[in-house]
Amino acid sequence: MKNNTENNPRIYVGTYGKYSSGSISGKWFDLTDYKNLEDFYKNIKEYHKDEYDPEFMFQDWENIPKCLIGESWIHEEIYDYVNELKDDNICFELFNDFLNYYYSFDFDSIYQAIEEMHERLRGCYNSLEEYAEQELDLMTDEFEALNNIEIPDSIKRNLDYKGYKIDLDQGGFIFTENGYVFDFSY
Repeated sequence: MKNNTENNPRIYVGTYGKYSSGSISGKWFDLTDYKNLEDFYKNIKEYHKDEYDPEFMFQDWENIPKCLIGESWIHEEIYDYVNELKDDNICFELFNDFLNYYYSFDFDSIYQAIEEMHERLRGCYNSLEEYAEQELDLMTDEFEALNNIEIPDSIKRNLDYKGYKIDLDQGGFIFTENGYVFDFSY
């Protein structure tokens, strides 16, 4: 997958000084525009040069996992995340969904997290039910091929796609708001 700028990690940066004065004045900064965290801070400091010693406030962000940012802090390894995904052409939206549903950032490295994401990703669908239908159809085809038989259409028509979707949902499969299906059943 190729990154496009609408899915890049971005932060809306204001300052606590402006906020306490009643202003949310700030600017969106695309993290892929900077080499590292030091370069990012240098640029946001330049933008907020109208304050002597600005205390930055990260008022909003997109495509950044919750475990890497908060209102007043950024994880020191955020550029490992940004650079690795940018270099490997992995969609920030996809990886962000994975980390947000995985509930922890318990990885030794970004590489390990990406490997885990690929292992658990089942694809992008319109719904978990669509994924369940595809999986049941594939299982039926594989059963026919392995056993050298043909399952009658009258039986195929009665496959319980909705029931299988419920089983997947309760069994640890996650359908994200961006349409990705992950298998967290193990």
